[in-house]
Amino acid sequence: MPQGAHHRGHLSQMCFNDEFTIPNTIFLMFPKFEMANITNREHNRQLMKRAILISVFIYCSMAGCAAIQQFTALGKVDFSLDGVSGLRMAGVNMANVNSYKDFGLLDVTRIARAFSQKSLPVEFLVHVRAENPASNNVSARLVGLEWTLFLEDKQTVSGRLDPNLLLEPGKPQDIPVTMAFDLIEFFDGNVKDLTQLALSFAGKGGEPKKISLKATPTIETPLGPIRYPQPLTIVDRRIGG
Repeated sequence: MPQGAHHRGHLSQMCFNDEFTIPNTIFLMFPKFEMANITNREHNRQLMKRAILISVFIYCSMAGCAAIQQFTALGKVDFSLDGVSGLRMAGVNMANVNSYKDFGLLDVTRIARAFSQKSLPVEFLVHVRAENPASNNVSARLVGLEWTLFLEDKQTVSGRLDPNLLLEPGKPQDIPVTMAFDLIEFFDGNVKDLTQLALSFAGKGGEPKKISLKATPTIETPLGPIRYPQPLTIVDRRIGG
């Protein structure tokens, strides 16, 4: 595949989405909390903050801080584009097609018929390479990946994967993301132009095209799933040409 630039997604914050129950031991530490006067709201609020902080500490101690370790491990994972494959347009397999003139008569007819009906559906796989560096001694289990595809900086389709993928140090993993949308909804041009555009996105000649994939990872930890609060640009690369 042609060489291009990619950006590494670094996770540097934690976000606990699931609720947890404050242990009863908290009330032993703060006996006045349980019987506190409700009218003293500020005092109760301060006690609650202290109780939550201690409960997090207890939970973290019980889990050996594995949640923080796994979340930090995911922050060191390098996500990059590893190619596009399986391109189909209007149901036509384009594995051996590099330009519009490579189509047979039957395939040209199918594509032209779809275009005349103002529809040009395309399907392909974007392969995301996830590499946990060998220098990182902690594995991370990726259990969710919400994504949005950008083509030439234009937002197209979104989706979610539930890969349940263990990212071990020094063992790159392929994450295939299936894309399916109608090309006419996002781009203008005649049938030949749009066909060549699709081929360029798949790295099959033409002017280089920019593919970006913004994603929000979720990892499994002893405290439950932890979802990163904001999407990361894990793929940003020009292909084709």
